Formats: sequence, C-alpha cells, structure tokens
Amino acid sequence: MNNCELLIKAQASDSDLCLEVKLNNQTKFKKILSTESESIKFLFDDTDDCKQILEIIMSGKQSEHTVIDEDGNISKDRMIKISHVSLDQIELGQLFTDQAIYLHDFNGTAEKIQAKFFGNMGCNGTVRLEFSSPVYVWLLENM
Repeated sequence: MNNCELLIKAQASDSDLCLEVKLNNQTKFKKILSTESESIKFLFDDTDDCKQILEIIMSGKQSEHTVIDEDGNISKDRMIKISHVSLDQIELGQLFTDQAIYLHDFNGTAEKIQAKFFGNMGCNGTVRLEFSSPVYVWLLENM
C-alpha cells in the first residue's frame, strides 16, 4: 500500500461558511472557516488502478450574504477561495481548474448546474475532481 498526500488551502471571505472535504465519500475535514487561510492535509491509499473522487463542499451561505446594488451588481458577497490543491507535493494549478466541475443551484434560486470551477466557491455546492491511482500516472496522462 502506497500513501499519497493531498493538500488543499482554502479561505473564507467572511465567517459562517462551512467547508467539508471528502475523498471517496469519506469526510476528511469539516469546519466553519474563518478569514485565515486553512491548510487541509491528509494521506490516502494510492493503490493501482483505483478511481478517486475528491469533493470540496461549501454550505452555510444565506441569501442575505449577497448584497446587490440598485444596478444589479454584487457589491458584497461571501465565498470560499480554493488557492492551492496538490497531490504528492505537486501543485495541480491549471490541471485542477481544467478537470474539476462545480455543481450548484445558485443557492436554491435555479436548477442545479454543472459548471467549470475557477477557484472561488460563491454558492453552496460541490467542487468535484475525479482522478486515478497511482497519482503519478494520472498526472503524467493529464499534464
């Protein structure tokens, strides 16, 4: 059995937002975030030919957290910024952005959508990344 390290750095723009990280449906981290950067680090089994599903879940956002001015522009909002994702000390950067999907329903105001993820979670929902083990092979195939 080989271990692989996953590291995520996240930060909330304000309080009351909860971040949960799951790997293969097992919760690895769950906490109300502060405006301080949070490093989430854990090891997982890097078994050959194994599909892995990483989910980064935001909850706790309320409609009053988004302030819209008279012109329809958002003047204040709460969100979680994912600033770093690495596997085995290799920063995924653009690969994470290219491969991850963001599932959300605009905080209950629209139908559920599947969108590209660009680093900020502005709606309650899930950022999902599917990858395979061994991680180094997946990285080579996708970089």
